[in-house]
Amino acid sequence: MNGQWIGSYSGTNTGVVVADLDDVGNHYAGVVFAYDKNIGTPRTFAQVEIPKDKTTFSLQVGLEHLGRGPGLVLTPEKLGEKYPGVQMPIHADTEWGVTQNQISLKWSTNIGTNGDGWMVKSQGSYPSGLIPLLM
Repeated sequence: MNGQWIGSYSGTNTGVVVADLDDVGNHYAGVVFAYDKNIGTPRTFAQVEIPKDKTTFSLQVGLEHLGRGPGLVLTPEKLGEKYPGVQMPIHADTEWGVTQNQISLKWSTNIGTNGDGWMVKSQGSYPSGLIPLLM
């Protein structure tokens, strides 16, 4: 399950979800990013530890936020300055389903937002399947 996983999500908001996971012995550890299509909101991410021995499980995760542009982690004060009037969650209850080829993810947050998404493993380490155009 280690590597990069990419997919989409919908629910209260819609966008792209990306997980970067590393094998660290008895579990996988990494970061999951939610790239919301609404450019008026910051990007959200959570650090996760995923058990190796389960295909379904629940995790409560703390959420952090990145400003668009330079991608700096926003403190609560900076979040309010950069995105005035936008309420952002600080944690989410998540439900995971893991197969060899796909990760499904559902969540609900402390402010009532929710989502449902899926990811497939990136093929970035394989040779390109594209055929070049001849000019």
